[in-house]
Amino acid sequence: MVCRVKTLTYSSLDVYQTTIEVQIKKRGLPTIKVVGTSDSRVKEAVDRTKGALFSLGIDLPPRKVLINISPANTFNKGTHFDLPIALALMVANGYIMATERLENSFFCGELSLDGKLKRIDGGFIFSSFGYKSGKNVILPLENKDETLKGTLLAENILEVLEWLKDSKNLIRTQGIKNTTYIDNKVNIELIKGNELAKKAAVVAAAGGHNLLLVGPPGVGKSMLANSVKTLLPPLTEKEAIDVSKIYYIANLLPKGKLLTTPPFRAPHPSISQAALIGGGNPPQPGEASLAHKGILFLDE
Repeated sequence: MVCRVKTLTYSSLDVYQTTIEVQIKKRGLPTIKVVGTSDSRVKEAVDRTKGALFSLGIDLPPRKVLINISPANTFNKGTHFDLPIALALMVANGYIMATERLENSFFCGELSLDGKLKRIDGGFIFSSFGYKSGKNVILPLENKDETLKGTLLAENILEVLEWLKDSKNLIRTQGIKNTTYIDNKVNIELIKGNELAKKAAVVAAAGGHNLLLVGPPGVGKSMLANSVKTLLPPLTEKEAIDVSKIYYIANLLPKGKLLTTPPFRAPHPSISQAALIGGGNPPQPGEASLAHKGILFLDE
């Protein structure tokens, strides 16, 4: 018999549905083996999971257990596999039943040795998947400041187990706040003269065109470029989530905020190539990506 619990993993902005499969074999030495392309943190999840279950009074019997993280061609990273592995092991050993909630939900959470769910990386990415798909995504309570509307939050694994038995409701988030980078002091209506340049700026903003400003210092090129951001309409819901994902990955998304206005990026002229187009190890978004759905102002 193979027991399955769904979870998620992500690479850059892409979210992948992942399945934790547990199979208990009747013969063989008592070992727990994890297969599937993953980093060391996923391999260590077994030890954290066993410690958390032991604190709940569940001492897994010595058996030969095979844990498969499917699909195997996706590289799995992070500590959020603890919770789904724990649930799959409990189902395989007969401690809980494979209910409809368990089969149709996605579980992500790191377990401490006392069974508490700790904050994980990628909370906003996972929450956006649940928001778009309408499916239940369970995250640690510590991720509440970066979750979109509808995400379920749990403080420990006991709350998850009670929710699976339909004896307790988990906290369902109401969404995060909006924020803006717009500077209303730089408004194109306040610029006197330069009518042709202002008309070109309006056309560029309306059509999403590039704009080249040439002229001697002091004629107002930078001021005009800064005013273009006041011409752009607010981001749609889909655009706001996509832009916020990029800022989240770059660790630039304000805590508990969602970007709803087009970004305006004005990097220094001495910026490196990697910082402009992205790169590094691990790869990080550059200014070109951070200006997605907004404006990239290259001065000088």
